[in-house]
Amino acid sequence: MRDCGPCRDRQRAYGYRGMPDLPSRYTVIEIATGTDHGTWETLQEVAGALAYAKLTLDDVEIVTDAAPMAAFTSW
Repeated sequence: MRDCGPCRDRQRAYGYRGMPDLPSRYTVIEIATGTDHGTWETLQEVAGALAYAKLTLDDVEIVTDAAPMAAFTSW
């Protein structure tokens, strides 16, 4: 019998092997001065940071820190 108790438990323990699908993060950098205005988890937080700093999308560069697995599986 090849699926004995200890072997079956070991297979369940190693059932998930891979990189976790981490959420993307967005860093807001002002183009004119190079000032880093912070790293945010959602686009709504980015919009709030831009409104607070009185900046527009033309004034900043938004750098996306996407997870490696999201880059492989996205279309």
